[in-house]
Amino acid sequence: MMNKLPLTEKHIMNVCKFKQGKDTCAFLVFAIPNLECAKGTDGESYIAKRLSDGSMNSKGNNCDGCVGNIPMKGLGLKF
Repeated sequence: MMNKLPLTEKHIMNVCKFKQGKDTCAFLVFAIPNLECAKGTDGESYIAKRLSDGSMNSKGNNCDGCVGNIPMKGLGLKF
């Protein structure tokens, strides 16, 4: 199994394409108060099925996955 990269703000913006419409990675998920990568989790197969069904707004599958999380507070999101 390939080692996963750490999830960083730079990765979220440049690879996950956060807030870039359909190009945003479908596996970038809200786990309030953080953003996390769902690859390698129980939710990965559910998201993959929705991608194949065409029922996701975010259509990206942009990398092999990341570990860790990023607080949403620093990304200018309001809840």
